[in-house]
Amino acid sequence: MRKVTIIALALLMLALPAAAQDSWFTYLYNWESASLVHVDSGGNQTSYPLGLSENATFNTRDMAFTADGSRVAFCAINYSSETPSSTLYLRDIAGQTNLLQIDLGTRIGCSVKPDAFNDAETQLAVGLINHFGVGDPNAQEGVPAWQLQVLDVASGNVVNELNADSPAAASSGMIPDGVIMPEVRSFSGDTIIFAEVPYAVGGPTLVSAFAWQLSSNSLAPVPEGPYSYFAVDSLAGTGEMAWAANNPNLPTVETDSPFGMLNVVVVGSPSGEQRIVYHTADATIIDVRFINNGQQLAILLFPPFSPDQTTVDTSTRWIALDRAGNITELQTNTEFGGGLEAAPGGYIYLKMTPNENDFEASQFALSWYNNGQAQELWSAQGQAWEIVWSAPTPSAPDFPAFTPVA
Repeated sequence: MRKVTIIALALLMLALPAAAQDSWFTYLYNWESASLVHVDSGGNQTSYPLGLSENATFNTRDMAFTADGSRVAFCAINYSSETPSSTLYLRDIAGQTNLLQIDLGTRIGCSVKPDAFNDAETQLAVGLINHFGVGDPNAQEGVPAWQLQVLDVASGNVVNELNADSPAAASSGMIPDGVIMPEVRSFSGDTIIFAEVPYAVGGPTLVSAFAWQLSSNSLAPVPEGPYSYFAVDSLAGTGEMAWAANNPNLPTVETDSPFGMLNVVVVGSPSGEQRIVYHTADATIIDVRFINNGQQLAILLFPPFSPDQTTVDTSTRWIALDRAGNITELQTNTEFGGGLEAAPGGYIYLKMTPNENDFEASQFALSWYNNGQAQELWSAQGQAWEIVWSAPTPSAPDFPAFTPVA
């Protein structure tokens, strides 16, 4: 029986990249034109403007795509007048139409995270900041500092709301009188899990998380884990989650880096078991994601930084960790960042080659690393491109667990 299972798994893994390749694609975002570029595995490209005014801005990390990549939800803030105005969009990308366009008024913050849709994609969770709380001269009486709203996708109506003045928030142990952005981490069934992220006070590496049950309007703390951190990814085929965390019992690089002291990668199973699968005392971990159909984790490392350094090293490295604990070097970025996302049989990587004399003449190239072979899918010249979404790739449901560190 074991031999049959192993053979079946091997055949499945051979078939997965070929099956996924036919429908796989990614979106790149261009900051100059405010448009999405659809690039598929054959290198075919189509540009889709988002229809925004030149004064509208938004955070590309605050975009929620539907599972098939056909629609995207995001908030944009217009700073062209003395009083900023916010608008929530739900856009049919290829159809070039806004299915929802909701004027949110003078909100100072709006967040639509990647997991903001519920399972059926009939509801959308949106985090809002209205003012800076007690003492803010611009605060309107009776208006809560923050809100977490659930909207009906078909109508745009608000069907549930939690806010700073809700009794559930006051009794749950949330930061009292604090202005937080409720960042959605999961919206499944009747429950939204969100992180309590302090607003406009710097970048914490660990925050509290809460589970909001919509039907009972109850709120409960969530134990420290993937929802408490910011570099986190999940694998649908196995139900695993992986995230970068700090373990104070293990050596940590001494750094004044703004990314804190993230020194381990943790993988959690659906049963709730958590195991440390990677540790470093020579760098700070700033990102992690499943690649190669779930067979590996890609980990982004930032070098040590000290005020005593005469030059600042901003180069970063992507490495791959397989389930047996083997490490492979993937990419080194001379510029900060370097976008990497999962793709069938491996990953895609967006490389920037800067032009020292003319930054706007910098070169960008997107390559697909598939079973050890690199294929360039797209290239362009400009000053600001990034990967904002990649179609999910299938994975086997019975992979061996990642090997824990000794």
